[in-house]
Amino acid sequence: FLGQHSKARTRNGNLCHTYSSATVDGYWINGIELGEFGCRAALAGSMGVPTVFVSGDDTMAAEARALIPNIEVAQVKVGLGPQLALHLAPEDARDLVRDTAAAAVQRVAEIAPYVIAGPPYEQRIVITGRADAGSLLRSGFEQRSANTFVKVAERLEDLNI
Repeated sequence: FLGQHSKARTRNGNLCHTYSSATVDGYWINGIELGEFGCRAALAGSMGVPTVFVSGDDTMAAEARALIPNIEVAQVKVGLGPQLALHLAPEDARDLVRDTAAAAVQRVAEIAPYVIAGPPYEQRIVITGRADAGSLLRSGFEQRSANTFVKVAERLEDLNI
């Protein structure tokens, strides 16, 4: 995963969000809070595919390593807040991404797929403020509170990830 941002509400996460910074406060699957990276890694893992590489800031690196401890990470910046980061020079970032991705490819057999125990899988989505919940309701989510929606499925791909 190239150029990933950490999940919503991550302290110092540069451009941190979970799918939408304007409408989503967070995603949880079987009680595990996941950002976009975690959702995609879990979906790949459910199909036996390991997630071996990610690039992003230091908060994304920590998030990825919490899920996949031996993942190859190209940390190209240090997050100082949602709109502020210390970046590597473009040439240095490019070289780091290229070299780390190449190392990741060599380690595919060593890095296990990220798998969430299930089925069933329960996804909880918390939306912000006045976000429109129509698409969640139409796709089978049940409204549990003013801003919390839940769906249970036998397959991860049937959730909103």
